[in-house]
Amino acid sequence: MSLIGPALVDGLIISSLYALLAAGLVIIHSTSGVINFAQGALAIFAVFVLKSLTDHGVNFLTAALVAIAVGALIGVAIDRLTLAPVRRASALNRSIITIGWLITLQYAAVLLFNAGVSTNISHICGRCGERLFSVGGLGVNAQDVVTVLVTAAIGVGLAMFFTRTFLGVAMRAASQNVDATRLMGVSVDSVSALAWAIGGALATVGGILITPRLGALDSGTLTIYLIESLAAALLGGLRSLPRTAVGALVLGMSQELIAIVPGLRGLPGLKFSVAFVVILAALIINPDLARTSAQVVSEKVVEPFRARWWTYTRRAAIATVVLFFLLVGIGGTGGWFGDVNRFYWAQVFGDACIFLSLVVLTGFVGQISLCQFTFAGFGAFLTAIFTARWGLPFFLAVPLAGLCTAPIGMIIGIPALRVRGLQLAAVTLAFTLVGDQLLFAQSFPLSGGAAGQPVNPVAGPIDLSDPTAHSLFWTLLAGFGVVALAVAALQRSPSGRAFFAVRDSEDAATAMGISLTRVKLAAFSLAAGIAGLGGGLFALTLPSVSSPDFNPGLSITFLALIILAGIRSVWGALVAATLYIWGPVVIRAVLGHVGADPAQAFSYQQLLSGLLLIVTVIVNPTGIVGSLAELPLAGTLVARRLRGRRAAPAAGTEVA
Repeated sequence: MSLIGPALVDGLIISSLYALLAAGLVIIHSTSGVINFAQGALAIFAVFVLKSLTDHGVNFLTAALVAIAVGALIGVAIDRLTLAPVRRASALNRSIITIGWLITLQYAAVLLFNAGVSTNISHICGRCGERLFSVGGLGVNAQDVVTVLVTAAIGVGLAMFFTRTFLGVAMRAASQNVDATRLMGVSVDSVSALAWAIGGALATVGGILITPRLGALDSGTLTIYLIESLAAALLGGLRSLPRTAVGALVLGMSQELIAIVPGLRGLPGLKFSVAFVVILAALIINPDLARTSAQVVSEKVVEPFRARWWTYTRRAAIATVVLFFLLVGIGGTGGWFGDVNRFYWAQVFGDACIFLSLVVLTGFVGQISLCQFTFAGFGAFLTAIFTARWGLPFFLAVPLAGLCTAPIGMIIGIPALRVRGLQLAAVTLAFTLVGDQLLFAQSFPLSGGAAGQPVNPVAGPIDLSDPTAHSLFWTLLAGFGVVALAVAALQRSPSGRAFFAVRDSEDAATAMGISLTRVKLAAFSLAAGIAGLGGGLFALTLPSVSSPDFNPGLSITFLALIILAGIRSVWGALVAATLYIWGPVVIRAVLGHVGADPAQAFSYQQLLSGLLLIVTVIVNPTGIVGSLAELPLAGTLVARRLRGRRAAPAAGTEVA
């Protein structure tokens, strides 16, 4: 019984923090229909602004006010610069833009404030840690009391704002009927910008209040708190602030009370597991949350056009790529076709299989997923176990790992039978964090402890443990080739056409007699199996597999890169993998040439990925490969226009 009191007090404090972050999500979603996946990253950036100011001698209160203003301004910038141009696009398209902002803000903090390493932040508020009283041995300090009081004050202030001010009433009206709000003479753009400013400010306040409890902070710390705040917001239906506050209280109390149950105490990833269950429960209980568009990225439809010159050009390009890989595969030890580059290309082929899983699931079926890299992690760990512990040859271990991962994808696909779009993204993101914090944790048998799971990529006389071996390159190229051909065949098959029908319109697909249950579960299972196989291929390039190799943030990066490259194309998977592996290599060389720190290459790549994802969704939703597919039509039209000008009669002459 002595543990219940401290758990309730701690639950009240953490619930207050969840409520602040969730309130920002609800205000933004209710006015713009967007789930702000960048909420935690925005808070991270603003908190590091606060730390930078306090490091330079600015007092805490002034620095906190400046940080809150920065958070509000970032919110306005997200809305006005990137969401306003696509205001008529689907809510899911606009939410994907916030994923781009998540990556951008997180790695902007890394580059500007060295947020990539854990930073001690306990000094930014000198008196926050002073103990005031204790409950059952749990010390309650000034920071905890301030957290509860500030949350209560903000809650009262928001209630008064939304009920007693013109702007508050206008925001409530905009959340219910945008057209009616316009008829009232209210600027919907101004209301949306105000909502984003309030959301950004609330995220910053929550970040400031939670950081003293953490003691140390890095670029990804507050990003993971997005899951808890999103769970609370979903319990509130993404519209009601009072219900959201109750949801935050239920979530915080549940996490702390479950944590004191004998046998569960100290279990890694327990809080995220509770949040994952809460998200699923909220989506099942509230049917209104499931009503959203299934389409991921709106694409303009281009009529198929086959110009003769384009056919020759395309064949020549494919032949060039094949010749290039042949030269890499038979190259010597140095130069463009040497050992180092050969190893990089081998990694490209392994990661390209993971990208192919997104092509199948998101590009073909329209089901957004932020957990494909987690499936790849399962495949990698299982491949390590099959090769090192069971002694299986790698050519059996990798496909077996893919087969074992497929049922996990089917289980995660069950929520897709009820929800889609934004809510499905929330479910898969929560599963990613559960996988990282619980299933891939060092204490879990799958991970192999701190040293990870060793990989033994041997099959008779063939040993792939040497990263410079030609056999490693050819093995991964063959694996990718088989999967790519299978996906291309699926695209042209009756099953592929059923996938496309579900993607374009679930209602129309149902009317055609297509089973949504069968298609969705098959798609999730197939995509998970492909991702697991890709993870197994990637594991062959590593001496051992450990949890840091499958950081949950990389699932978000992979989605960003495949949208940038072309999410509906097999070639898009290869382009995305090339950008992922070779991007840091090229950036590292550029940084070294200009005298900058080459160790920041990965952070620059991530920053560029986030920015390019935003631009791609706004300007070119078809991606790089999709744009190339439009070249035949554009080129032929230009050629015809030029020929028409040359054939035009001279000025002053008549045409009979």
